[in-house]
Amino acid sequence: MRIAAAALAASATALVLFVSGCSDDEPTAEEAASSSASAAATSARSAVESLQNKAGDLLDQGKVNTFVLGFKAGYPSLAEGRSDEEIKQILADTCSDISDGKSDDEAKAALAERVTNNGDKPSDMQTDTLYLLAKPLC
Repeated sequence: MRIAAAALAASATALVLFVSGCSDDEPTAEEAASSSASAAATSARSAVESLQNKAGDLLDQGKVNTFVLGFKAGYPSLAEGRSDEEIKQILADTCSDISDGKSDDEAKAALAERVTNNGDKPSDMQTDTLYLLAKPLC
């Protein structure tokens, strides 16, 4: 990406130097080169940031899907009747507990309440396993 930006800047500089030699009203070669290099760097930076945002969104969606699939496969009775969106919300709420600084025990207790389904409560081991699945995804 940097090589392409440098090549673009060099090409633009050469063109500006050629054209600027024909008139006194044109910017100096140094001004034109600086302007071209700045524009190329800004364009390259914008492209990289856009790619990083898209990659981050895909990675986040992959994490959420991992949790949903793991929850459905590992805990069918707790997942029964729940939509993917409801299961995603379990992860989102658990991540909020973690980012809010709740202790592991507090976050696990809240998670156990969230995943309880029609009176079917998770065991301590199931809660621990779900928490271990969720925590690195946050």
